Amino acid sequence: MIIMKKMISLLIAFFFVPFFLFSQEISIKNAVELMDKEEYSSAEEMLLSISTHSENNAKAYYYLGVLHADVYGKHKESLVFFDSSVDAINSNENFTEKDLALPYYGMGNAYFEMGKYDLSCSYYEQAYKKDKSFSLSVIGIAMAEQALGDYKSSLKTLKKVKDIEDGEIKLAFYELSAFAHYILNDYKESLVFYMLLIDIDNQVAYYHLLKGMSEMWLGFEEEANKSLLQSLELNNTDPETHLGLAIWLDVFKDGEVEKIIERCTKAIELDNEMADAYYMRAFVKTKTYETDVIYKKIFTLDEIIADFETCLELDKSFNESYFGMAYAYKLFDQKKKACISYKKGLSLISLPDEYGFLKKEMTNCK
Repeated sequence: MIIMKKMISLLIAFFFVPFFLFSQEISIKNAVELMDKEEYSSAEEMLLSISTHSENNAKAYYYLGVLHADVYGKHKESLVFFDSSVDAINSNENFTEKDLALPYYGMGNAYFEMGKYDLSCSYYEQAYKKDKSFSLSVIGIAMAEQALGDYKSSLKTLKKVKDIEDGEIKLAFYELSAFAHYILNDYKESLVFYMLLIDIDNQVAYYHLLKGMSEMWLGFEEEANKSLLQSLELNNTDPETHLGLAIWLDVFKDGEVEKIIERCTKAIELDNEMADAYYMRAFVKTKTYETDVIYKKIFTLDEIIADFETCLELDKSFNESYFGMAYAYKLFDQKKKACISYKKGLSLISLPDEYGFLKKEMTNCK
């Protein structure tokens, strides 16, 4: 079966973390208080004045970076201020190496938001090297690694987290751990972490969604259904949940074809770029066409192939679609097209288990 490929994004943004690395100037403290009150223009004016007229301006530059990144969403501009903070620290003998951790962390956040995950990871790593007690930098590294698709490394990285009792860090640690285990098909561990997350906040729909998906792959039929329905109750416009319920039906109630297709279609209506839903709908129609004579008068080859092709257009790595098309063409007695699709699939990936039967049926392909 397919596994949903959506990457559930996570970014922990600290607006006003205690900047114990710098001396606490009254003017800086006032600026931070203005930020806390959402009086951003006044805070910016004060910080710019400090950065211009004070030799001890590293902290002012840092908060200007935070302001531009986390408040204004101007991540590229924030890099200038974080970089100025780094320069100010390096040019002042009163600062230590540890003082560089926060501006480097800020740069990591900015690059992450800009989608430059390699650079983001690099700056998070620099922050960690400067201060190994700074658990947020570890969270950042793991977050960037997951954005780059390296889930195994992210789990190794998370073992370095030292301050797991901190509320925000604990939440990030659990979310990243849960998702990495899920993507790596370690459903027992992902289930453990999603249960911990639900204990913290049971109103987050995707916690219940991925708890339900984990339960489903573990064979827990009723528990999975309950979790998926809870996710739907919390957010009935989430296409992932509708697809999850379609997959649940296919696994445990595969005779309810109309309901499966209805869920897939609903997911597509909510997100017409959801490759998994097109694939699932086409796959269910194809296998049902073969096994149930009723649907031979309902499903057409064109609609099935159209879904598989749309899946590939949306996600060029979804190479299972080639085997799905081969299966469909074979059922509709278009052997030449079936062979072309089958060989195309084999040139890209190994034959998936759900299409293992094609190996014998395609032996005559030239």
